[in-house]
Amino acid sequence: MTGFCKVLKKDIIGFTPAAIQRMLVYDWPDNVRELQNKVEHAVIMANKNVIATDDIFAGANTLKSTFNSYKDAKERFEREYIENLLKITKGNVSSASKMAKRYRADIYKLIKKYHIDPENYKNGLITVNTEKVCS
Repeated sequence: MTGFCKVLKKDIIGFTPAAIQRMLVYDWPDNVRELQNKVEHAVIMANKNVIATDDIFAGANTLKSTFNSYKDAKERFEREYIENLLKITKGNVSSASKMAKRYRADIYKLIKKYHIDPENYKNGLITVNTEKVCS
């Protein structure tokens, strides 16, 4: 997005939570290419410094036509939850288990189930982005 912002001389600082949520549930049939095109279009269409859902998905019914199975939805949630815990705690499983109010062994089971390496979250290798994306 930074490249699009520079070319278009826009001061975009990020996405609204609703826009992020909508992007997460979108199917993305062309994967990265379609995402790049949507973000470029959103930067062009944005009237504010934050990209809203309508900027990305203007006039399109982009929600999945069917729900994921309960099992798929639960697994996606578990994986994202564990990844976010590890981001926040910088890979410290003990802190993650305290934050989740779960036994450390439960967290390790999920880490193993989803093939997550807590070491990747230490020393800021994987971080939560809080910086401006355009300036």
